[in-house]
Amino acid sequence: MTKRRYVTISSASELEAVRKSHWFFFNLQAVVQVPGASREQNLGWQRTLNDAFQECGCSQGAFLSILTLGGMVGGYAVYFWRDAFPWRSFFFSTLASLLIAGFLGKTVGLIRARLTIARVTREIRKHCAEYPKVVSSLFSRQY
Repeated sequence: MTKRRYVTISSASELEAVRKSHWFFFNLQAVVQVPGASREQNLGWQRTLNDAFQECGCSQGAFLSILTLGGMVGGYAVYFWRDAFPWRSFFFSTLASLLIAGFLGKTVGLIRARLTIARVTREIRKHCAEYPKVVSSLFSRQY
């Protein structure tokens, strides 16, 4: 079992650096501590990032493979319902289709995880851009 590595995220630039330095995030665990964000907001970002870091695309690959298998079986059954069933062509075309579907599903899952990390980066960047305005307005008030 690989050792889990923890990374503390306190700004969008730190998350951007992590995102650019790793293609696969399987053993990363994020701890989000963005200044000025509520505890719930930090935990929400942390949960979303950790889910994206653990995503390997296998579930999307399996789903697309099962969908492809159902389509291939259904298509061959409808098309050859009166004739002799071509087992050899069914086997090889289904095998090739399943491999392509699994690859595409896995790729879609990995891209989706990367897009999720990019979305969280934008949210943290937006929060950090607004946070100094909130702090400066608190200190500029006349009491």
